[in-house]
Order: sequence, then C-alpha cells, then structure tokens
Amino acid sequence: MNKALLIFTIATLAPSLEGQVPVPPPATAATRPPTIQIDRVAAIVGDQPVLWSDVLAFINQQRAAGVQIPADSAGQEAFAKDALNQLIDEESLVQKAHEMIGRRSAQAHTRPVQDRGRIPR
Repeated sequence: MNKALLIFTIATLAPSLEGQVPVPPPATAATRPPTIQIDRVAAIVGDQPVLWSDVLAFINQQRAAGVQIPADSAGQEAFAKDALNQLIDEESLVQKAHEMIGRRSAQAHTRPVQDRGRIPR
C-alpha cells in the first residue's frame, strides 16, 4: 500500500514540477554586478547638501590655481577635509546672508510708510 501511495504521489506531482524554474541563490557581494556610484553627500549645511563632486571640483580648482596637492594618501585625505571645511564655511556664510536679507526685508515691510526712504540718524 505504501508503495502504491508513493508512486501515486510522484505521478501526480511530477507534471506540476516540470514547469517550475529553480530559484537562483540570493546575490552576494561576489556575485552581485558592480554598481556605479554617481555622487554622495559629504555634508549638510542647514538644509543644503555639500556633494562629494563639489569637493572634487573645489580641489581641481585649487590644482588649476597652482596649489600643490599632496602625493601621499594621508596628505590627500587631509587636503580633501580642508576643502570640505572651506565649502561648509562658504555655504554657512551664504545661508547667513540670505537669513539677514530676509530679516532686513521683513523689517522694511513693518516700518510705517512715512519712515521708508528716509536716512536714519
């Protein structure tokens, strides 16, 4: 009886298994196709990102201006960190200027009409 049940089970399951495609194993780092990194965020200043491509562009501008880029990797890393810090400082100043202009503009709209255009004493 067990033999007949086994043969019946195999006979009924075999046709349903023919059309199935084996599932490939999950991709690992060795089998995964290589990815291309487009850009990355190096820092965020306020609500503005500073991209790695901005840092590289800044370094290339420095190189074009005649600044010597260090030949060793530690020196290059330090140079890149300095470049990033300079870009962060620049973006901070730009944001502060926009903030001050916005504040000054808001103050101009709150002054009485007769005071506008007069030189303060």
